[in-house]
Amino acid sequence: MSAFRRVLGENPGIVDGWEYLALALGGLGRLDEAAAAYRGGLAASPGAPHLLGGLAVVELERGDTAAAASVLEELVVRRPDDAEAWEHLSLARLRQQRWPEARDAAARATTLDERRVEAWNNLGVALYQRGSRLGALDAWERAVALDPELHDVLYNLGTSAAELGRSAQARRALTRFVETAPPERYAEDLRRARRLLGRLAG
Repeated sequence: MSAFRRVLGENPGIVDGWEYLALALGGLGRLDEAAAAYRGGLAASPGAPHLLGGLAVVELERGDTAAAASVLEELVVRRPDDAEAWEHLSLARLRQQRWPEARDAAARATTLDERRVEAWNNLGVALYQRGSRLGALDAWERAVALDPELHDVLYNLGTSAAELGRSAQARRALTRFVETAPPERYAEDLRRARRLLGRLAG
């Protein structure tokens, strides 16, 4: 790795080299260094979409949401039909609690690619936070239709449907959640889901 860094130090215009280094560092969990490597590549090739996309993912993973959002804003300008970029931007806006922008980015992602599971989930969260509970349920239904093992989404769908008095929808989601969610991760949520199912059955 150090020899590779020396080569890039002597030849900073090797864009593929910066990307290779960033991927290798990211795989080792060295996210700060991975971000720096992506930025080195962008210094050699400003605005390169594949480098912007890689940097955005690393910034999200390392928790620098503002940096990720800034990179993603540039990326969607350069590639307005990139559904993955819009999906990632919706996540960044959710973390910033910028609900209208999160909603719009997630909606754009799902319009471009209806198979974007996380975008449907993000859309549901943004709609819920904006008070559009029925819209949120519809978005979460789309997400679990694509991936029935989305435990967080099943839980949100089931509990929110129960709050709105949509018993059949709530039972369906909560039953699936109880049957598939790993107890070591969802112990408290599973207890609440079972209590809710008991009330819905009564």
